[in-house]
Amino acid sequence: TQHLAVKIRQDLKIAWSTLKCATLNEQLLAYEGNVPNIFQGNIHTRILERLPVDSIRFDQLVPVSSASFVVRKWKDGQGFTTLFLQHHNVLSTTELSLDTGHAVGFASDGALMYDQASAKLVYLYTYANRFLSIDTGLLQVYQHHSIDTIRHPQLITDTLVSKNKVILAAPPLIVNRRGTAAQGLLFIHSGLKADNELSNAFDLAPVIDVYHIADG
Repeated sequence: TQHLAVKIRQDLKIAWSTLKCATLNEQLLAYEGNVPNIFQGNIHTRILERLPVDSIRFDQLVPVSSASFVVRKWKDGQGFTTLFLQHHNVLSTTELSLDTGHAVGFASDGALMYDQASAKLVYLYTYANRFLSIDTGLLQVYQHHSIDTIRHPQLITDTLVSKNKVILAAPPLIVNRRGTAAQGLLFIHSGLKADNELSNAFDLAPVIDVYHIADG
């Protein structure tokens, strides 16, 4: 592991505790979606300049070129339901719903990633055996299923009437713990033990399932 310092203006309002980094080729990004801020620079110089993107708040971002990113946004009452393609200071009107129609948006939680080799975005759902393969224009979407059998999220929700909020009332069943996309493949760290697996072996070593992004 190599630790590198980056230079960002200190006089800006930044949610430092949520700041994350992403890279694509020689592009280096630092971002947080609370204020929001997106900083861009070169991975060699590591001097980052703030991009004029102020219109939406987000929690995940992946760069897809030197001029555009895709972000995930929370929508009140619906959860993680849309992706927006941003071209620096121009917010595209292209939207892609991630909503599954279950559990007031909680079911749409997952991980957004980009595979440069196939030029495809992947959205891996946390609570169901489902992932999406998406082109970078957010126009062509293909749905695939993993070998796990949980097609519908098993979530129990409750309503906090005093705060007008819906919350999870019990620990959720996690189907996909995490994933990564590379070279046209999606690697999924499964959260469920197969019937033919021993419990102690499953607890000691992560189970990684591999899928083709293009056809599942």
